[in-house]
Amino acid sequence: METTREILQNNLKYYLYKSGMKQNEFAEKIGDIPANVNAWVQGKKVPRIEKYEPICKTLGIDIWQLFATDRETPQDGLSAQERYTLSSYFQLNPLGREKALSYISDLAEQEKYREKETDKTNLPWH
Repeated sequence: METTREILQNNLKYYLYKSGMKQNEFAEKIGDIPANVNAWVQGKKVPRIEKYEPICKTLGIDIWQLFATDRETPQDGLSAQERYTLSSYFQLNPLGREKALSYISDLAEQEKYREKETDKTNLPWH
């Protein structure tokens, strides 16, 4: 079974090849250095979280496509609405992202908006 790093590595290679861009050109477009892109493609490193948005925009893909085991069909377990929400989140600037997470946190605190009882300590913004 492939690790998340291997899946990311393979998908990044695939979409970079499909785009026709060389690693140097891609690095310039996403505001990074070619050595980092090469390390991602070789599976030696993974991109920092803030790099996923420019990576996806430059490659013309959605975030789920970087982590999907099947490039044609989403296999991430997310619904179309959940993928849309995640994609929308990555279009926000840092202030917008902070506000969105704050809003979600506020909603999660209110029982009438929760689907089931969750352990709030596991939420990434706590």
